[in-house]
Amino acid sequence: MCEQDYPSMAPLRSPPSAFANCTTEGEDGSLVPEKLCDYSYTPTYSNKKVCCAKQEPTRLIAHHKVEKLARMSCGIVSVDVPKVYNGNQTVDGEFPWMAKLVYSSSHICSGTLIHPSYVLTAGHCVKPGLTKVRLGLRDLRKAAQSTEMQEISIAQRISNNMYDVALLRLTNPAEVDGSMVRPICLPLYANLRMRVPNKLIIAGWGGTDRLRASYELLKGETPVVSPGKCKKENEVCIGGETAQSNQCAGDSGGPYQAMDIYHENMRIRDLSREL
Repeated sequence: MCEQDYPSMAPLRSPPSAFANCTTEGEDGSLVPEKLCDYSYTPTYSNKKVCCAKQEPTRLIAHHKVEKLARMSCGIVSVDVPKVYNGNQTVDGEFPWMAKLVYSSSHICSGTLIHPSYVLTAGHCVKPGLTKVRLGLRDLRKAAQSTEMQEISIAQRISNNMYDVALLRLTNPAEVDGSMVRPICLPLYANLRMRVPNKLIIAGWGGTDRLRASYELLKGETPVVSPGKCKKENEVCIGGETAQSNQCAGDSGGPYQAMDIYHENMRIRDLSREL
């Protein structure tokens, strides 16, 4: 997490949708990649755009396992936390889904607990020396003394060759009954897949302005850049010149997250990558 200060800029105004507006059968909609308009579960890697009608906040995406996931307790923080500022330190239990990946080498990456048995991370973080994940740890210097930390071996690595994303299946499910270890929510509702908030919350143990990794978990806010300024249509661009805090080397694999105002819990929206 960078602690570098950036010049103050006017707040970025995000459009109501991450995609262009359109009309389908007389209804307002968004022009989205076909795979995001999922009236039926038809996996596709096509980037073909279709006009998808706006979705109700309660409508789940189409997948045979989504209802079970939607019933899972997730995205809940049990501590009172201050408002996010530039590169702020965190408090215990503020981001209970943060995972520190453990390597036999010096590679540095984070991940996100999305289910008691699964950690989501960036594909390039999956290295031969990756062996374990640590959960429930905010200050890396206190790992040996921590009674809340859970260190769990990785049973399986599941990567996607087309996207920089990977799943780590844990040997044993994490214990998620306390305040320090809990999964984050996934964007399981159809309206969330077609929209992004104008700001996202970031967290990680990445590089500071002193060009070294932080021992303590840091947090910050970063704006979502207007879709027209991205190099590729199928990308969500985050940060840029307006960012007050941004991901730096070492934060790879961690979550970009936002509060779901409809369901009142925290949901992951994207993964961080090294630039």
